[in-house]
Amino acid sequence: MDKKIYNIDDIDYENLNFSDIRESRGGSYITEINNLRYLKIEKCISKEGLCVNNKNCYIDIELNDSLFSFFNHLDLFLKDNILKNSEKWFSCTLNERQIDNIYISSINYRKKFNKEPYVRLRIPVSKQKISINISDKDGIELDGDRLPSDEFYLSGILEIKGLKFLKQEVLCDMEMSKILVQDRKS
Repeated sequence: MDKKIYNIDDIDYENLNFSDIRESRGGSYITEINNLRYLKIEKCISKEGLCVNNKNCYIDIELNDSLFSFFNHLDLFLKDNILKNSEKWFSCTLNERQIDNIYISSINYRKKFNKEPYVRLRIPVSKQKISINISDKDGIELDGDRLPSDEFYLSGILEIKGLKFLKQEVLCDMEMSKILVQDRKS
């Protein structure tokens, strides 16, 4: 497993490959991208802050041009690989239209905020506590209760787990593994 942290501009898509599919929790299946796991996310904005409930936690980040380009390219790369590997992964050959119907894009569009693109990133939770490092620019660790409840700037490390195969959908399984809360001006 590659533990290197990549910048989004440094990814060589031609040299990425996938592991064999294995069963995951909850009856789904997953294939990992062998040589890409961690990505550095540069300063971006979350307009609604952290969303925490009993079982789930996530953050929606707004997509600037470089993040939009990265997530769009990642989606295209993943869909292309589903097409190439459909016989092996699904025991049948899928066409592009079928893949478009089952693949859930990482990019969403807001109904408010002028339909701006965003990505919803899961934050791991264990025993109803956020289980990643969240800190401010001075390295002071913050818990979820001390984070702004609305708009704030952040950077961090994104973990791409791979492709997750559900009953009728395929999606890119990813989550934040570290968040650094940023000042507006820095």
